[in-house]
Amino acid sequence: MFVKGHGRNSIAMARRWFDKCEFGHHDCRRETSTSFSPTRLVKISGGRQRLVLSKSLNRPVQSATLSHCWGNIAIHRLLQDNISTFLQDIPADSLCRTFLDAIVIARPLGLHYLWIDSLCIVQDDPADWRRESAAMCDVYTHASLNIAATSARDGSEGCFMNKDNNYLAAHCIAIGQERFMCANSSLYAHNVLDTPLGSRAWVVQERLLAARTIHFGKNQLFWTCQDRIACEAYPERLPGGLVREVDHPSLETEASWREVVAQYSGCELTQSSDKLVAISGLAKRVAQYRPEDQYVAGLWFESLHVDLCWKVGRPEPLPPPPGPYQAPSWSWAALNQRVIFPAEPSSNWAPLMTALQVQTDRVGDDLYGALENAALWVKSGFFLKTRIPKRSQDAKAQRFGESSVSMVIAWDYVSDGTSEFYFCPVLQDVTRSQTQGFVLVATLGEAGEYRRVGHFKEVVEGWPYERLDIVDARVGECLECEPQPGDYVDGFEKGGVDLPGVIKLV
Repeated sequence: MFVKGHGRNSIAMARRWFDKCEFGHHDCRRETSTSFSPTRLVKISGGRQRLVLSKSLNRPVQSATLSHCWGNIAIHRLLQDNISTFLQDIPADSLCRTFLDAIVIARPLGLHYLWIDSLCIVQDDPADWRRESAAMCDVYTHASLNIAATSARDGSEGCFMNKDNNYLAAHCIAIGQERFMCANSSLYAHNVLDTPLGSRAWVVQERLLAARTIHFGKNQLFWTCQDRIACEAYPERLPGGLVREVDHPSLETEASWREVVAQYSGCELTQSSDKLVAISGLAKRVAQYRPEDQYVAGLWFESLHVDLCWKVGRPEPLPPPPGPYQAPSWSWAALNQRVIFPAEPSSNWAPLMTALQVQTDRVGDDLYGALENAALWVKSGFFLKTRIPKRSQDAKAQRFGESSVSMVIAWDYVSDGTSEFYFCPVLQDVTRSQTQGFVLVATLGEAGEYRRVGHFKEVVEGWPYERLDIVDARVGECLECEPQPGDYVDGFEKGGVDLPGVIKLV
């Protein structure tokens, strides 16, 4: 295997970045210096490739990982019936272009072992897959380098692209005696995030967990490590402002988890049942910074009153069809849509709901992985009922007993034939008397059991006490909704009297 032209220049650039980081960046070296080794690695030294069991090695070894898109082509995979063959030899002509390029990149860097998911996890053994997917945090965190085939849509396209050198030049303009450097403010997002690889959900944690990553993009290489982000146009460091904190969150703050979820939820998964599994490595890393907290179905118990207030930007027309269980309805992981968190905690926000207990039934032993079932019991002082004939994203008035309030409802999906809804306030901005929470419907199960169908936010204060007309501004249709008896339910009485009441969310 050999490479020429752009490939040789790319490898030389990668070598300079890698050596500078390996010998000069203490934090990066600390992350990769560990006794951890993946269960299996592909040994790539000696001019050939073969699978090795890490326990057969005398000591921990430096290795590289590969982030890549599987795409729609058939790639070579480790299966139960070819493990013995892989341990002897993996012929080069059986590997796709991306795998071969990763070998070519790793060898000159002095990395003689490579971890590739399809070659190191037994793909037709569910138990092995669960065990190895649970180790993703350590695999990517402690690898010496992550090689990312960022612009390749599948394994046939490889890492080395025919780059346009115009993207590599620093552009300057002169105004009088002053010279100014011009830079694309979306340089990082365009070349790393808005790419075939960047659209894949599994890759979010690979990118954020890796101590060092080199992105082989369409127009240039990008380097990320604990110390800096650089590219061929700015080989020392990207100028300030070209990478937003939300694009590369630190994981150490409470808000950073919500930034990760907002990014991850908009990415694609081949198997929707992997929704929690594909982010479990990041959850495990975040748990190191929140040792007293409890991870619950993609949320954190200590910040549950904020984490529950996610909303869907653009709802699907119908609820997802029956299939493998993903997550409870109150978790963003129940849906395959991009979500956002409209509120960040501040001294102005006061919780109106108390989370009492959570119950999760896990698939396997991973505390951060897939679930079979989950339920949450909460207590809220104002649990209100109304009827809405038609769902809309527009601001409108909702009637609760003798009162009406103008609010925006962000539905999780447009319609499932339900018209009777329950509003559970979760947070209140005490400076503006503005409330937000989630919209529920009763399940067909036990009494007091509900599932989430949307998020609401009050947008106008002091709405007049009058008969309610709901106006759907999107289509200009006026829909009347008469108040009904029993608008306050489950132990709550008219007038907002705070009486004990607990509901179960599934």
